[in-house]
Amino acid sequence: MNQSFRRAAVGIPGFCAFFNLYGPQSLLPSLAREFDASPAQISLTVTATTLAIAISAPFAGTVADVLGRKRVIAAAMVVATIPLIMIALAPSLHALVFWRFVLGLALPPIFTVVVVSFTRKPVIGTAPPLTKRIPAALRVTVVAFL
Repeated sequence: MNQSFRRAAVGIPGFCAFFNLYGPQSLLPSLAREFDASPAQISLTVTATTLAIAISAPFAGTVADVLGRKRVIAAAMVVATIPLIMIALAPSLHALVFWRFVLGLALPPIFTVVVVSFTRKPVIGTAPPLTKRIPAALRVTVVAFL
């Protein structure tokens, strides 16, 4: 795999994930007018997404190790389309904040697993069996919360 493809494969999904996270910040004044909300209320749209990322990010690597990276990335991209559509159709501020939170749950598997997939060099035949990987991955996740 050449270097240009590798950069694009990491950069494009990363850009899209971070754009979905921070892109709406420029729309906050318009959203505040549309939903007749105060700045504090409308800022919850960004806060909800960031909070959801903080909750789900420690599990992204664990899930990818157990289920497979390609499968997790593809599933996360498909799952992320649902809240993106619902965000565009949100009838109220509460619905918008809810769907932004759901989007935040789907984003970490995209950028975390993509970066890990293209920075690690696989070593064939050295992976421990699945029965040892799951408990080890769960211990790492628990330690991350401490």
